[in-house]
Amino acid sequence: MFKIFDLHCDSAQNLLKGDDLSKVTRHHVDLPKLRKGGFGGVVWACWVSPKEKEPFLKALELVDSSLRFVEQHARWFSLAKSWHQLRADRINVILGVEGGHIFDETTVQFKTLHRLGVRVYTLTWNNSNRLAHSALDNDRLGLTRLGREYIKLMGKSGVLVDLSHSSTRTTLDVCRELATPPIASHSCLRGLKQFARNISDRALRAIGSRGGVCGVNFSGYHLGKSGVVEHIMYIKRQTSIHTAAIGSDFDGISDPVLPHAGHIQKLVGTMLGAGLSGPEIEKVCGGNFLRVFKQVC
Repeated sequence: MFKIFDLHCDSAQNLLKGDDLSKVTRHHVDLPKLRKGGFGGVVWACWVSPKEKEPFLKALELVDSSLRFVEQHARWFSLAKSWHQLRADRINVILGVEGGHIFDETTVQFKTLHRLGVRVYTLTWNNSNRLAHSALDNDRLGLTRLGREYIKLMGKSGVLVDLSHSSTRTTLDVCRELATPPIASHSCLRGLKQFARNISDRALRAIGSRGGVCGVNFSGYHLGKSGVVEHIMYIKRQTSIHTAAIGSDFDGISDPVLPHAGHIQKLVGTMLGAGLSGPEIEKVCGGNFLRVFKQVC
């Protein structure tokens, strides 16, 4: 069984609702499913709707509920703020926040989240914000002046900049200015399914050229007529196998091509059938992301 490190799960929403993810639930992700799937870790994304009246407060609530869950179930989970805190005997949780609209014109909120242990920052969601433009809003516009200040700060702070949902121009701007490798945590490929939310070839190659990674998400709509492994093979052809990863978007999508996290090992057989070697599959399942995490954090 290959150890899985998933770059994007939206399970924090379910924790905030009060669901007990230590038991079997109706959700894509819970402890029994993660154990069955052979997960070594997840990026626990705290997504905040742009419609929230107090988005930063919502982000804090999501982070707090996630921290409490990990603390209460320390037998199985461990919070990793850095490479040295990763544990081989636990499901490692790396905290992320999704959507730069949670930030105002200062950097205090970022610094607060950093102290709480948040290490992945998805610059945009489907909406543009004070920092950057999103692919669904305007693919030709990129970072703002404030966004450039944030990128410089993030580059010095040991955090991962996540470009899923970002416009192609935002991605190119970040790849030019960021001192560390970026990621696109949960993005299918526009070259296989023409959908603005999917990442363009130009953006993918920019991430790959910087040593970053792109996690393929499991949404049937995003994938189009191609499967997860076909998107992984597309990344390999456009850049290299070192850029490919898994970013399921479990609990953030309603149409996953796998029922839940417990089924994720089925991808391994499909990858073998597609001609990937054992070492290559190990990189996709988590090795590529962990390489970047070690370098940045």
